[in-house]
Amino acid sequence: MKNRTLIVILTFLCLNLPAFADLNEELLEAVNNGDLPEVRRLIDAGVNINASGAYNRTALITAASGGYMEIYLTLIGFPHHAAC
Repeated sequence: MKNRTLIVILTFLCLNLPAFADLNEELLEAVNNGDLPEVRRLIDAGVNINASGAYNRTALITAASGGYMEIYLTLIGFPHHAAC
């Protein structure tokens, strides 16, 4: 029974990975546009703030290079940000 439950959970997670990938792309786009409310909404929705897009740029790098200080501070203040 435990194995069956685990298989169901893993299947559900795998089927929903594209949804999380879309959120990650939305985050990178929101950061690139300087859209702080959208960045906060996506963080609340469970986006991976460490995901990278084109040229391996993360949301944090994009915010810093774009001069979006409030977004940068929001991202580094997020408790699940891993610097390492």
